[in-house]
Amino acid sequence: MLSDTNKKNEADGADLFLPTQILCLFGCKNVSSLKTQLNYIKAFRQEHLLKGEDEYYLTSLESAIDFIRDLQKTDLTLNSHEQMIF
Repeated sequence: MLSDTNKKNEADGADLFLPTQILCLFGCKNVSSLKTQLNYIKAFRQEHLLKGEDEYYLTSLESAIDFIRDLQKTDLTLNSHEQMIF
């Protein structure tokens, strides 16, 4: 998905991965259940098999879930002096 959005045919990498993951998880109906499953994976994983990139993805997923779970309506508003540039 990230490489499809880049006009230079290069992956955008980690800078866009977490926001993209958050956006994808907004469609999840039960983020709390997903967090429970993630905690199960973390508790019973074999640490020697989950290193590097795999651990990064697991941590990113946990960060995205926590962000959505803790999100407040006021977090989604822009102040009058903030503007989006497109």
